[in-house]
Amino acid sequence: MWKIPVGMLSGIVGILILINIVTESEYLSFAQDNMALQMVIALVGGAFIHLGYRLITSTWFRK
Repeated sequence: MWKIPVGMLSGIVGILILINIVTESEYLSFAQDNMALQMVIALVGGAFIHLGYRLITSTWFRK
């Protein structure tokens, strides 16, 4: 029952980290001026982090 908030928290934290990476990264400097592009990158990255978290928890804790 507590897995839903934990998953949401990990997704939110991942999105915040990715926004920080995008704004700091020299490789993604083209996205620094484009707020919409930053949000797209952060949402996609957050979705991947969330899926990875769900995969890890489902495989580790159900053995």
